[in-house]
Amino acid sequence: MVESRLLEYQGKITTDSLGIPLEGEQIVNFPDYKSPYGFTECVIAFHEGKIHKKGDYAAFFVDGHREYWENGRFVSAVSAYELQEKLPLD
Repeated sequence: MVESRLLEYQGKITTDSLGIPLEGEQIVNFPDYKSPYGFTECVIAFHEGKIHKKGDYAAFFVDGHREYWENGRFVSAVSAYELQEKLPLD
């Protein structure tokens, strides 16, 4: 089973700098010391401040990792490796 990279968001309401719950897709940068930029980007869909997108991925990472979330609860994820095309080794 693939785990979430966003468990700190589980059950939480995320707000902007004015305290308003986030709505729609937001670009979020996470520290990533393996990256030459020092961070990795993720697009996260929010509804009323919770990660949510019914029937589709709610979080997309630039490396291809994707996560399903509903009403602030992690449902499942597809790792970047699983999304890569499998090529024969001949």
